[in-house]
Amino acid sequence: MNRHYVEQLISQNIRLVYYVVFKYYADLIKLVGKDDVVSVGKIGLVIAAQRYDPTRGTKFSTYAITVISQQIYKEIIQKEKRRKKKGDYKLVYMDGDSEDMEDKGFYEMIGQDDADLRATEARIFIETILPKLPEKQRKAIELYFGLKGHQEHTQREIAPIIGVTQAQVNRLIKKGLKKLRDEVMA
Repeated sequence: MNRHYVEQLISQNIRLVYYVVFKYYADLIKLVGKDDVVSVGKIGLVIAAQRYDPTRGTKFSTYAITVISQQIYKEIIQKEKRRKKKGDYKLVYMDGDSEDMEDKGFYEMIGQDDADLRATEARIFIETILPKLPEKQRKAIELYFGLKGHQEHTQREIAPIIGVTQAQVNRLIKKGLKKLRDEVMA
């Protein structure tokens, strides 16, 4: 891919960095710092522009949002690992108040073991790409898997909630999951 094309992708899509940062990482900005998160997001945008393959049929913005989000998430984890070694933390509440913490931080908020970290990473990634699905597919998946604060529901329970039959719920979930898989593989 030529350099001019990469630079054009970056300059035309810089707003995606701010979109991802403020939509998906607003709460973590207080912990890590806005400038750091935005800088890492810009690195993600550059990586996305360099690796983008328009022949795969995915829009650049779709691909870039995923790469930016992954890059920010990785950087947050690395930065928090470094902080954990120092024991230098502040607990920041949603209302803006904070208190010093001894040997606590990000991991205590999301869980320390690998399974918890993988689950958190998957949740962040899913929250990044789930809004790209059509409304009924998105809602069916959220209800079926208990995402976005919903408890898990059976397909039979979901049908009247979204106004379709149980068979249609099954198809919506299957099609939605296929789209999510395709997005991950893109």
